[in-house]
Amino acid sequence: MGDNLVIASKVGHYKGEFPHAYDPRNIRAQCERSLSNLKRDYLDIYYLHHGDFGPNYEYLDDAASTMEALRTEGRIRTIGQSAYKSSQFEKIVPILQPSVIQTWAHMMDTNLSNPMES
Repeated sequence: MGDNLVIASKVGHYKGEFPHAYDPRNIRAQCERSLSNLKRDYLDIYYLHHGDFGPNYEYLDDAASTMEALRTEGRIRTIGQSAYKSSQFEKIVPILQPSVIQTWAHMMDTNLSNPMES
């Protein structure tokens, strides 16, 4: 693949055998699955798909540590975060410190006048 491509993947909807999709073991397992499926050594961006880190954000700290470890290990280059509410970004971003964020809005959405709710 050329250097002009950015390969991204997400984790967050499939929890498999784990108690939560953001269980560190699931984050790693899904990263490895994406790498295998894509036949890659690393992902350019690995997103946490949504802002649900369990009650009281109980999985946030461990998810952030796992994502940083994956980056340090060279399995991912950039940490990304998707969320649907600005209040989720306000809580998550200072801890996760993503380089890329993705909101619910997109070019094909015809209702962009409805901003993210807190």
